[in-house]
Amino acid sequence: LPVKMIFRRTTFIPGVPRLLSHPPRRVAPPPQQSHTVTTGYAECLSLLRPRFAYGYRVHDNCERRAHFDAGEYVQQWGDAGAKNNFCLYKMGCKGPMTYNNCSIIRYNEGTNWPIGAGHGCIGCSELGFWDRYAHERPLASADIHAAGPFGLGIESSVDKFGVGLLAATGVGIALHAVLSATAGRHDRPGDADLTGGE
Repeated sequence: LPVKMIFRRTTFIPGVPRLLSHPPRRVAPPPQQSHTVTTGYAECLSLLRPRFAYGYRVHDNCERRAHFDAGEYVQQWGDAGAKNNFCLYKMGCKGPMTYNNCSIIRYNEGTNWPIGAGHGCIGCSELGFWDRYAHERPLASADIHAAGPFGLGIESSVDKFGVGLLAATGVGIALHAVLSATAGRHDRPGDADLTGGE
């Protein structure tokens, strides 16, 4: 074997059928394409997976991410949450644990992808997929805390903060009224004689 063949770089590409269905212009963004053209190799991550395909977490570019942050989840297939396109995490979506570019390039020339069609990501590009992710395990009974203080979700946190601020303002006004009334008694004209004044 020539020395060039011995030191040839190896790239690991799980989920190949989906990746090969996309033309190269759709798979790699321009910076990664230029790296490949310049060096002859795709820029790789630690697991020898090309950055252009596995450098993105599915969850970060998902159109349902805002619902995850707000603590709004589909609890059962066909419920109001499913009709409002809430997050599919409790129904078994593996998007937060999966690194792939599905949420960016989609399937069938960008037409749609599983989450856009109402089904969660199954994590098919992850190592150990068949052992760890292949069986869908709904998490509807899981105790998942949303982002925000005390796990209340972003919108919920804003509402709770507004109510708390309103309550604190009311307490402040009441305290001010009590202190003003108490201070007002000491400022009456006859009170100066009691304190030893003029």
